[in-house]
Amino acid sequence: MLSHPQQQRNVASLKNNLFDLAKRYQQDIIVVEYTKHKIKVNDIAFNLPNKRGKDPCIWEPLNTWEYFVEKDGSTNKLINLYQQIAKKYQTK
Repeated sequence: MLSHPQQQRNVASLKNNLFDLAKRYQQDIIVVEYTKHKIKVNDIAFNLPNKRGKDPCIWEPLNTWEYFVEKDGSTNKLINLYQQIAKKYQTK
């Protein structure tokens, strides 16, 4: 749940912009360098018109403030979120 009105507007703006891009240019879209709202961003991307949204990703997943691999090589609890997202959108 988004707690701040600005964050809500940012997610709504992202959705509006991506839908507009998908309709206007008829090209596939990848969201890169997102954080914090992973589930919402994936929901938006994977529900774009004509299935234009492709796998959103973090550009540098080992070097950001939300890394999911520790320095010792072990994963932290954030990896569960990625597994949850993958399971939701995995195609057969």
